[in-house]
Amino acid sequence: MNDEADFDEPAQTGQHPLYQAHEARRGYPRVKLRMPVQIGLAGGRVVIARLYTLSADGIQIRCSRPTAASILPDSYRLAADTGPQLLVVMRLTAGRDTRSHVVRCRVSYALPESTDEVIMGLAFLELLPEQREAVDAMLAASLEPRG
Repeated sequence: MNDEADFDEPAQTGQHPLYQAHEARRGYPRVKLRMPVQIGLAGGRVVIARLYTLSADGIQIRCSRPTAASILPDSYRLAADTGPQLLVVMRLTAGRDTRSHVVRCRVSYALPESTDEVIMGLAFLELLPEQREAVDAMLAASLEPRG
């Protein structure tokens, strides 16, 4: 991932056509979580990113440019449904469930958030029944009125 050539100016992230296309396609509500996640890369390497939002079909993470370059190397070009597959370890805590879940995801997009940070959309490739339950519980908890 060439930091300069692959991205528009960070101030334009929200206006980037790819970002807007993903936002327009979004069919599910999101929960802002802002918690650390571990991401398993090919070859067994693990990097840390920040889980920013969760939805029924995937997550958005934020990470440093060096971490983003580890996830999406220079030679990799994203095309529809061809992003690299990753294993994401995340702790979804709704009610009494505090288990960590290892979920297979695919990188959907990567765009700058700032000069130091990159946002990435990761689509769930499959969720085990207990993982789907945990995701649904997190979403339901965030949608319930708080009073």
